[in-house]
Amino acid sequence: MRLQAVFIFGTLCLLAAGGCGEAGTSWVSGSVVFDGQEVPSGTLRFLPGEGNPGKSAGAEIVNGHYEIAPEMAKKRNLVAGGHRVVVTANRKTGETYPNPEGEGVVEQVQMYIPSRYNRETELYVELQPGENSFDLVLEADVETDAESKAKNDVD
Repeated sequence: MRLQAVFIFGTLCLLAAGGCGEAGTSWVSGSVVFDGQEVPSGTLRFLPGEGNPGKSAGAEIVNGHYEIAPEMAKKRNLVAGGHRVVVTANRKTGETYPNPEGEGVVEQVQMYIPSRYNRETELYVELQPGENSFDLVLEADVETDAESKAKNDVD
């Protein structure tokens, strides 16, 4: 009887440590830098790639860092395998507009992370079972001379 209890306890420990399912639970943390500066606030999402049985999981970016802890990874079924990564962040433009819901004004914000890191993300990572660390270094889109000239001709 004692041997059976030890076996059951050991099996439960292995399941808790490795997560459920064949792929295994993955948790992840890291930093997010845009044009050489830490992203002060935003969101980051991991979307399972083709053939990945997991679900999407996200984290807030705070002072250039993000984390999906083991408990949240297990709850959200973030599993090992390929994931597309989506990064979003807004910043104030310095402009305001009338508050549509009442008095005062609202500060205008705009998304400054290029679409190639969100709507049309090019970011892809392979999560391993257990702990992962990915530092994301993002760069602004570079306009060609022709695009810059065309934009200035319109202005």
